Amino acid sequence: MSHVSAPLSLKLYANMNSNIVPQNKHDLDACINLQAISNSELPLYFEQLLPWLQDINWPVALPVAEKLSQANDDLVPFINEILLGNDDIWKCNVIEYLIMKLKPQVMESALVEVVKIINSPTQSEIDEGVNLIAREAVFYYSHCVSSVSRRSLTSSPHTTHHALFIDRKCNGRFISRNEY
Repeated sequence: MSHVSAPLSLKLYANMNSNIVPQNKHDLDACINLQAISNSELPLYFEQLLPWLQDINWPVALPVAEKLSQANDDLVPFINEILLGNDDIWKCNVIEYLIMKLKPQVMESALVEVVKIINSPTQSEIDEGVNLIAREAVFYYSHCVSSVSRRSLTSSPHTTHHALFIDRKCNGRFISRNEY
């Protein structure tokens, strides 16, 4: 029985896909492979990639965050799980290096839990500054939305989009569009 070998390009592709998730904090080869996958394949790896954001000083953290920032709304439940957890440093990293880099419509969905951190931070979230980074994220999002709104106003005066509001009656408390 003769053994027929797969074409070299197929072998390289198979090898590349087997090393998409970093195996250690210095696995930059996996990060290169990760950048090459399509955004439609990305949700398969969310659970394996997000833990690499627990320490932003790891060499693989920023490339992983960069690729995850290209994700769609599928990522939001995974982000919310982190934001509802007890690892405040991970929360800071996810807010600053992932949520603030998401596309505006995905960022809006992810900010719902962030707004809750702003309005009702735990003592440990205050101690680690999670509430301050959360506030920065909301202000950053507001700037992104107002920039888009200003551009769209030139073409259509009836097009405005505001997802997060400051409720003046509640002492400047942030609320989501769902609460408004």
